[in-house]
Amino acid sequence: MGLSVRERWIVLIQVLLSLSIPVAIFSSTSCIEEPQPQMVELGLQVSDEELIVAIESVLAPLEAGKLLMQAGQMAHYELNQNIELSTTQKVSDHFQQILSRDETEDLVVYHVRNVDISYSGSSQDAEIVESESVWEFRQDSHLINTLNNLAPQLQTLALGEIVDRTYHNLSVQQNRLMGPPRAVGEREGCEGLTNCQILTTDLSYDQIDWYEDGSWYKTRHFYRFTSSLPYLARLISYCIYQQVPYGSRDYLISQCQVLRDFQL
Repeated sequence: MGLSVRERWIVLIQVLLSLSIPVAIFSSTSCIEEPQPQMVELGLQVSDEELIVAIESVLAPLEAGKLLMQAGQMAHYELNQNIELSTTQKVSDHFQQILSRDETEDLVVYHVRNVDISYSGSSQDAEIVESESVWEFRQDSHLINTLNNLAPQLQTLALGEIVDRTYHNLSVQQNRLMGPPRAVGEREGCEGLTNCQILTTDLSYDQIDWYEDGSWYKTRHFYRFTSSLPYLARLISYCIYQQVPYGSRDYLISQCQVLRDFQL
């Protein structure tokens, strides 16, 4: 039997967020009357099914890459944050490298080296954690259960108990050309990229969390994916944008994880 719409949504959103932040998905425990003026302000609402289809359309072309990674491939991600008009601050660096690849009739198994560097003020205060992990992919695995947690966590803000969640302003923009990370572009040969460019797809939407008193809070999600690079580096960037109340006003806070380097 196939998955129900709700089951597909839960699995797909976990897949999408496994690239970044494991946000808890709350089931609706009560109905909320949605005032029309607020809904106009929030923009066009999309159904769970529409968002599932959009996610699948973006992720499906990337999935073949999970079986094709090779020893030596590496990806470096940076996690940073910015508080309205301030200087962007680096929070951490994350490196992953494929050490070995083994294949059987049923499985492709990778041994992966991980290096996580966290900063608490300056590079002199950096905390470095090294580890190794094993990833196993079934040769016949499906999209919904194959993506691993390949990227650092971003933190979303919760202002109370969430009783409902809706999605708005869905956008998918495909076949966009961009340059690679600076470290790659500055190397001779540009890692073999044609014209030193990457073909990308952007996916974005607004997540609205609703509270018992009828108030709501918006988080903007923006993803940029590519099938031009190995599976390790398929997520070019992921950002969340939130208006965080502090004192007498709200401040725009962004958190981003950005691909800074890779080796094919």
